[in-house]
Amino acid sequence: MKARLLLALVLAMVLVVVLAAPASAQVKKSLVCRVTMAVGSTQYPDHWGGTVKGDIRGKMEVWELPWNDQGPVLYTFAEKFLITTKSGDIKGFDMGIWYPNFKFNASGWVTEASGHWKYLVGWMLYQAGKTSDANISPTTISNGLLEFMPPAKVAGGG
Repeated sequence: MKARLLLALVLAMVLVVVLAAPASAQVKKSLVCRVTMAVGSTQYPDHWGGTVKGDIRGKMEVWELPWNDQGPVLYTFAEKFLITTKSGDIKGFDMGIWYPNFKFNASGWVTEASGHWKYLVGWMLYQAGKTSDANISPTTISNGLLEFMPPAKVAGGG
């Protein structure tokens, strides 16, 4: 009788641990979006602007910050961004490289968020894509990648 009771107690404890572990060990997944933007257009003459679709849907605007460097081969840049959605806003900054073949990539952080997106503060942002020829206005980005990654994933914990 003691053996059965002890076995039932051990099985109950194992069941509790197994059921509780996934809930406590869950890491939020990355949010992946696609971006279409333009600069030099009638609507956005002096900064990038356009749409975000995917895990986040809304309008995105990007302003270049004073820090940038036009080198002989690469153009490095820093910028701040604002994403406006029906369920809140997301703000942050990024720094990146724009290559002579018009490809770019940038990394940054979400610094402010409201509404449904408040939990994104502190998440890393990664962007990549290709622009149209910068010598022809407006310069556009079609189907650019925009990924938000939770801090645990960035640190290698996810």
